[in-house]
Amino acid sequence: MIEASRAQELLLAQSVKIDRLENVVKRLELKLVGLSVRNTQLEAALREIAALGYWDGDSAMSIARAVLEGKDE
Repeated sequence: MIEASRAQELLLAQSVKIDRLENVVKRLELKLVGLSVRNTQLEAALREIAALGYWDGDSAMSIARAVLEGKDE
């Protein structure tokens, strides 16, 4: 009887670890989605910079900074 109880404890502990790992994976997946969106925004900003000919440092940085801050120019 003691061994069955110990096995049950081990299974419960493993289940808790699996739940924690699943939560970590979900958070990482959400972070990846966010990074993908940010990358898409930065690519769009770079295309805008290239299309408008803003290759001087100040204009390019202001557009990129606005994108990073979530503002639309």
